[in-house]
Amino acid sequence: MAQVQQPFSSVQVNINEIKDEELKMKIEFEMSKYDDCRRAQTEAANQVVLAGAALLAAQSARAISRIKLVRLFGEGSDKVAMEPNWEPFRQDGRPALENFMSERDQRNFQRAQRLSMNKQVTDTGGNYGTMFETGDES
Repeated sequence: MAQVQQPFSSVQVNINEIKDEELKMKIEFEMSKYDDCRRAQTEAANQVVLAGAALLAAQSARAISRIKLVRLFGEGSDKVAMEPNWEPFRQDGRPALENFMSERDQRNFQRAQRLSMNKQVTDTGGNYGTMFETGDES
């Protein structure tokens, strides 16, 4: 049976091909050090994975705890029950929640943006063609 020749093959050199015995000993020693470094690198990589997993677990536990706390506040407050985005904190050492941007705040912010933009357009004296993108721009 004919041996199939591979189009690409690696070139390998075995320590047995080295004639100098002292050089062989040095190679064996350096290979042992290299193996130790590979083990250390693999262990360090494993520690990174474990640390990442621990971080994800802690973040998940915090998110679950936060929602449980907000739900409890929601049982006693319609404001909390009807708005998303509450952030727990302590005020004078006591549990509290704060909502930085309620839905009403978001609507008011959008109204303010619209008014500001209308004023800017009006202040240009009707020459606002360069302020807006056209259909052929992306």
